[in-house]
Amino acid sequence: MIAEDGKRALNSYELANVYNLFAFLSYATEDYAQSLRYYEQVIAQPDIPLAMEINTRFTLRSSILCRKSGSKALMRCWFGLI
Repeated sequence: MIAEDGKRALNSYELANVYNLFAFLSYATEDYAQSLRYYEQVIAQPDIPLAMEINTRFTLRSSILCRKSGSKALMRCWFGLI
């Protein structure tokens, strides 16, 4: 997602939305591991709206708990936002 001249083609919010779309598509095709990686990329973007971060963390938490591989660190991070 880097332009040919070396500049970022997308800002962090736009890139977060791209990763969010990729995560949704991965989830829809039942590639859950890839979906989780994309959702983590959404959160890794700087300066995204708090609502987007909270929604993404909720989705991550729900997906992980549904797969029975819950993470205490992720849960602490999630509850730290509320």
